[in-house]
Amino acid sequence: MLKARAIASHFLVENLVQIETALRDGLSPGDQAVVARILEAGRAACDRERTRPARPETALALVRNVFLQSILIGARAGSVGIADEALRGGATVFELYDQVFQDSLYEVGRLWEQGKISVSVEHRATAITQFVMAGLYSRALPVEPSIPLRKAIVTGVAGELHQIGANMVADVLENAGWSVEFLGTDAPHSGVVDAVQAQDSDLLCISATMLFNVPNVVRLIRDVRARSPKLRVLIGGAAFRARPELWVDIGADGFASDLSGALDAAGRLVPQPVG
Repeated sequence: MLKARAIASHFLVENLVQIETALRDGLSPGDQAVVARILEAGRAACDRERTRPARPETALALVRNVFLQSILIGARAGSVGIADEALRGGATVFELYDQVFQDSLYEVGRLWEQGKISVSVEHRATAITQFVMAGLYSRALPVEPSIPLRKAIVTGVAGELHQIGANMVADVLENAGWSVEFLGTDAPHSGVVDAVQAQDSDLLCISATMLFNVPNVVRLIRDVRARSPKLRVLIGGAAFRARPELWVDIGADGFASDLSGALDAAGRLVPQPVG
């Protein structure tokens, strides 16, 4: 993103160093350590190209390419038709989420970072994808939900404005038989903590897109564990993909970089009960 706008990444690195220096005297040792890890992740991200491993070509590769072009030109009805035709052709709702919607939006984000599309086009493509997902929601629900159901809450922290990734995770978990409460994004901190306790949740999934929201993730994990010590916490989003091991430092139980990873990690953290 910086390169596309003719901004040298070392300028951002210098700013991050200055931020760390300015905060050092006003923070407790514990908060200093958290901030230092977050800023170090930012500096490390500036030192390498952010790339995503290419997904092996599948039967849905053509669908993904056509869907991507459709959302880029703002063809809402056409995008709905593409998804419906793929379903009639034998694709599952999960496959559409995982191989078409998710991958298309990753490419939309990459195009915006490179300055090849405007932010309005990026927002429109996201809105169209969410519209298509809403139309598929009833088809994504399991016909015979597992009993007893594992309970999950999916949310973004206070200040997080990106919703569609968390929305996808909520739908995918529900499709897999979980009882899911999706709180949206920019959720009030105390409201999330109360919801976890009220539902007696097994799993909390937290999404963060921007690096500056990571401290809010740290606080949320700390406060939900204080009231729900058996809760398992899974984190994801672009803020953590630059440094996947950061989840260990902030006290989460796992990290997922994509939808398939989220489904697998959730199953490992909270195995299906017997009975």
